[in-house]
Amino acid sequence: MLASEIDKRIDNWLEENAVQVDERTWKCKRCGDVIWGQGKRLPVHEAYSLFKGQHAGCGKVKEVVFPYCRKCDGNIDHFADITCIDL
Repeated sequence: MLASEIDKRIDNWLEENAVQVDERTWKCKRCGDVIWGQGKRLPVHEAYSLFKGQHAGCGKVKEVVFPYCRKCDGNIDHFADITCIDL
């Protein structure tokens, strides 16, 4: 998935499910609990556009933090389909 699409998915999830309390804190719209973030290491495919959509890269990995509510979601399964970062 393109890096911009991952950012958009995270932003959309936060907009739909959370409210920002301050610069670093978000709360769940459903239950009011603090939104947590779980890091997931994803392979970076730097040559995605160069090779016309083929997943190719030099082995770099980037950690992306995905938001979730421990009470309502339990985990980050709603982002399970994101398995790589394509540049």
